[in-house]
Amino acid sequence: MNATGTIALGEAVNLINGDRGKNYPDRDAQTSSGHCLFLNTKNVRQGYFDFAELAFIDKERHSKLGGGTLCRNDIVVTIRGTLGNTAIYKDDIPFDVVRINSAMLALRPKPDFDPDFIERFLRSTEFLDWVGLNQRGSAQPHLRTADIEAARLPLVPIRQQGRIVAKIDSLTGKSKHARDHLDHIPRLVEKYKQAVLAAAFRGDLTREWRARSFASGVSIESLEELRSAAWQSDGKRRRYVSAADIDWKPDLDLPTGWLWASVDQLSFLIQYGSSAKTAEADAGVAVLRMGNLQNGEIDLSSLKYLPSDHGEFPDLLLDPGDVLFNRTNSPELVGKTAVYLGELEQVSFASYLIRIKTCGIRPHLLSAYINSAIGREWVASVVNQQVGQANVNGTKLRQLGVPVMPGPEQEELLRRIQSAFKWIDRLASEATSARSLIDRLDQSVLAKAFRGELVPQDPADEPASALLQRIRAERGAAPKARRGRRAKADA
Repeated sequence: MNATGTIALGEAVNLINGDRGKNYPDRDAQTSSGHCLFLNTKNVRQGYFDFAELAFIDKERHSKLGGGTLCRNDIVVTIRGTLGNTAIYKDDIPFDVVRINSAMLALRPKPDFDPDFIERFLRSTEFLDWVGLNQRGSAQPHLRTADIEAARLPLVPIRQQGRIVAKIDSLTGKSKHARDHLDHIPRLVEKYKQAVLAAAFRGDLTREWRARSFASGVSIESLEELRSAAWQSDGKRRRYVSAADIDWKPDLDLPTGWLWASVDQLSFLIQYGSSAKTAEADAGVAVLRMGNLQNGEIDLSSLKYLPSDHGEFPDLLLDPGDVLFNRTNSPELVGKTAVYLGELEQVSFASYLIRIKTCGIRPHLLSAYINSAIGREWVASVVNQQVGQANVNGTKLRQLGVPVMPGPEQEELLRRIQSAFKWIDRLASEATSARSLIDRLDQSVLAKAFRGELVPQDPADEPASALLQRIRAERGAAPKARRGRRAKADA
């Protein structure tokens, strides 16, 4: 590389602070109607802007604020919360006026520096490692403007900067194409899993198995006998209550030997969890909450606790095989379901969850059914929408119609579902590994670029030493900045 080393980033760019102007989350507002776009850190990804969630600021207030307005080729860097994400403000952003908030900086390149060259450097491992070493704070990590000014940037002549950018983009363009395809994998995984579940509960997944087996069909009478026996052996001394009938079921024709039964007919206990206030301390009995149900499984990464002598114990302690149904959550998450497998010695559950003790159906089959597209259709039909939350009560859950097959077929069906999911998850894992490899290859390209190994030198280029002398001369001739308090914006 035709370079004499590095310079401070502040010698290559002018830094523009964001401001603390009030956000107006008016998603329907446009610049022509008296608003301008006000970017926050959610809008800045690594290498591009994300406009999925927009906020606006009133133009009258904008006119009274100081810096923070973007110009073409400004490089936006996040400096608070999520650190080091960068994107270049180009002409393709469909807003007349764009501001940034105080969690970001705009770097405005000086004439001898290509904005794309600087932005590519800010995406490199070298700079991201620097961010990790220089971030301050723990509750809310942040970078200081003075530290960013002092960060080191490779000193490269302007023409060579352009050749480096062109080579980087040529090589990483292929990886971007591959990454775009891999980014579709999570959606495909969910689609394939739902297709497996649809085939399972139509009877297609075990059609050939049924033709070879001699299992007898299931009957309502046999389910009632199972429920009655389980109720009596439960030990809770509850008066037996007849099961609720089906109120909702999908329009499916079941195979011979299958039948429809309500969740209530397939369970001997449906119970709400505890509404007692839990504590953060890692002591007592862990309490599963709605956030602990993730992707059809129990997630123990974030737990709260109740004292071991809490008055609702042992009645609200979970047993292995209990099905947990999330009755209250956001509309897209209400109804998610998982099976507790006994991961902890003692664990309870919060009031936003309902515990189902099954009889006549395997717990994982019931969970899979509720998590399937059929279950989502049922949730949408019975959900009670409240402010910011959705609710499906226990009565509706009891009346959900479930396809039931003989015990041996339940075992075979569950085995086939789990086998198919395992294969799909393995493909997803391989896709994740491939994406990680692509990211490492991109970083390798950037590392070679900024070591001077990616493009050949051109003897006709201006020497980097001459560029350095000019930068030093311009800095010496520039008037000293006056320091003082920045005027406050009008409230």
